[in-house]
Amino acid sequence: MSYRHGGLWKSIDTRREKAHHCRALHWPHRAGRLRSAGKVVAGVADIVLPNVQTEWAVDPKAAMEFDRYAADYQCQVNRAAGVSVERLAAEKARLLLAVLAAELGDPKRLRVLDVGCGIGLVDQELARGVGELCGADVSLKSLEFARLRAASAHFVRYDGAKLPFGDASFDAVFASCVLHHVSPHSRADFIAEMLRPLRRNGLVIIIEHNPANPVTRYIVSRCAFDADAVLLTCREAVDLLATSGAPGARRRYFGFLPFRHRLVERTELAIGWLPAGAQYCAWSRKTAAA
Repeated sequence: MSYRHGGLWKSIDTRREKAHHCRALHWPHRAGRLRSAGKVVAGVADIVLPNVQTEWAVDPKAAMEFDRYAADYQCQVNRAAGVSVERLAAEKARLLLAVLAAELGDPKRLRVLDVGCGIGLVDQELARGVGELCGADVSLKSLEFARLRAASAHFVRYDGAKLPFGDASFDAVFASCVLHHVSPHSRADFIAEMLRPLRRNGLVIIIEHNPANPVTRYIVSRCAFDADAVLLTCREAVDLLATSGAPGARRRYFGFLPFRHRLVERTELAIGWLPAGAQYCAWSRKTAAA
């Protein structure tokens, strides 16, 4: 069995099929590539138009099966992590807003893109803090949930290969816990495509699981939809950003304690340099050459 991110295939051991390794945040079960590009207006695409016929390169039932996991995603994470995924997502949104403010100024003046937005857990809180928020995902069912959570944001489906936005159309772009579902040999292409719709000197942000944290590895091992996950270190993420045109990344670790609270968040800021947190955040500016 295999997954496809864009036109790049990622082989998965068939014994993992019973784990239903489809994640609502990311790439579809036996994902097909949408062959209708849609139209782009001011950098935002209407991917599926009523008068446009779309064609998928897989059995439609397979795509429908993947969409079914969107409704179960939150419960699955809550069960595996033992904490509210909604609370964790809100914490990530506050971290993103803090990074945006420190690097680019008032987030209310920024246009931000979430790549692999899934069911919109992070966007639910982030949308209230930025000027404009767009999310892209390959799953229509996930996007339906996202629109309910963040009604002020704009959500579009894309084919997993090329984001449906014009060049240099966003001030910032981020991907939260997406890269570990992209095969290692495809990650450079994924980052390069993230940078394409980002303006010169715009900010790219990566949030990922920290494989150095044993609790993180344990939680990932319990998640059925993480059966395909290949975790990457913060150094690997930073190197990917650098080789794709966003060198000199800064980083911060977070999630040092299993219980979460605003006070814990503030306390962890003082030890964000310590590579022991459950997750990490790495961010950098896009260079003119990217």
